[in-house]
Amino acid sequence: MPPATRPGPLWARAVSEILSPAHLVMALPFVIGWHATWPDFSGALWGLVASLFCGAVPYAAILAGVRTGRLTDKHIGRREQRVRPLVLALASVVAGLGALLVLGAIPAVVVLVVGMLVALAVIAPITAFWKISLHAAVAAGTAVVLTVTFDGVAAALAWPLTVAVAAARVALGAHTVAQVVAGGLVGALVPLAVYLLIR
Repeated sequence: MPPATRPGPLWARAVSEILSPAHLVMALPFVIGWHATWPDFSGALWGLVASLFCGAVPYAAILAGVRTGRLTDKHIGRREQRVRPLVLALASVVAGLGALLVLGAIPAVVVLVVGMLVALAVIAPITAFWKISLHAAVAAGTAVVLTVTFDGVAAALAWPLTVAVAAARVALGAHTVAQVVAGGLVGALVPLAVYLLIR
């Protein structure tokens, strides 16, 4: 078990906040959607729909949990508090995927959301007994998607930032090295498999 989250170095706190799962999950669909239909803005609108269901709704529920005292903090530092928000997130992503399919969203956004859903479905049961790193999983998944979509500069930036996120979580005492490595592997391999199978 990792020690309780501590204040830690400023760089680690900044990285954890700026590249938090909620921020990445809300930003990535917008970027992917806009890229898919550039210079037409319609893809970005589909991305915003995905961002709402996959990021904004689950994050709002977490913040509400913090305000009411059901959750200790917005990163849900206590493992036993994570299962319920993850189940809610799964339900929201399923609803979002359904809405995208019914409304005829562009394939790039649909495939991205499928990847998010499968990764979340893998991580949620693990979290029931082990505090796998969501930060590392989402950062690695984001890096895979950016690499597949853009390659070049995006990949060169995304992977070092993923390592920085993992290092920050360990430096803050939020996770062990094993937990961030496991999160990174799940976060990278699951979306990659989805992209290879259905893209």
